[in-house]
Amino acid sequence: MSIRKTQNELFNLVKEDVNHQFKLLEQKIRSLIELAAALKQEKVDLVEKLRVREENLDTLSKKVASLRAEREKEEHRILALIDKMDRAPLMETHQKMG
Repeated sequence: MSIRKTQNELFNLVKEDVNHQFKLLEQKIRSLIELAAALKQEKVDLVEKLRVREENLDTLSKKVASLRAEREKEEHRILALIDKMDRAPLMETHQKMG
């Protein structure tokens, strides 16, 4: 009976250890599932941030292009005015007097 009792005790110890190992494994799997869910949400958030930043970049690029076109237009206007001033008879007369 003593051997049978020792076998039962050993069996119970192994059974407890296996149960404990399964609980640890379950905890690790739960943690991995939570981590995977958190990473998926973080990806969704980052994709949205990227989309918003790309929209902002597109808007800013359009504004820069518009400002460059406006600046170029103003440069042409100024150059045309300078050219008119250079051709104006009053400027030549004034320069001769001075």
